[in-house]
Amino acid sequence: MNEVIELLREFKKDHSITVDSDDALLLDKVDALMKLADFLDKAEGKIDITDIHILPLSATGYSEYRVINDNESDNKSMWTEYGDGDLRLYDGDWLVRMK
Repeated sequence: MNEVIELLREFKKDHSITVDSDDALLLDKVDALMKLADFLDKAEGKIDITDIHILPLSATGYSEYRVINDNESDNKSMWTEYGDGDLRLYDGDWLVRMK
């Protein structure tokens, strides 16, 4: 995993010379990949990533995504937010699903 992180660092260094808006977004993604690789390197046991989702841009501009537990019910009054509602997700955040 260290080799992957080093490769990403070199990639970032090579592409950070001229930064336009597309490059800035790419460099943000490289940073996220380095953090994910570092997490996987430090994790104990087998981790199986099944999906990586990037949250789409919202049409409202100020919306947040929230993680809820539906408690096996379609009744929204029975739903509870993860972490007492203190986990806020925004456009472009990554969700990594692991089993």
